[in-house]
Amino acid sequence: MKTTRITIKFQLSLILGFVLFISGCRQFSKHEADKSAGLNGSFEVSKNDLPVNWVMYTPKTVPDADFEIVLDKNVYKEGKQSLKFDVKKC
Repeated sequence: MKTTRITIKFQLSLILGFVLFISGCRQFSKHEADKSAGLNGSFEVSKNDLPVNWVMYTPKTVPDADFEIVLDKNVYKEGKQSLKFDVKKC
């Protein structure tokens, strides 16, 4: 009886470990890197319509959501542009 319980616990541990490993393989965010941009706190430097050196959820990484990430040059706090999240459904 003890051997069966140990085996079941071991199997459950393996299954849980496998599920955690597989879930870690899915890409949930996007990162555009540029060491020369530094922190890029004002979102001045961008690449592929995303600010560099920031980790972002995007419509491609969260397909069930409905939102846009926009670099807004009309309304900004400092610098020449800001980052706008237009979220319709998440």
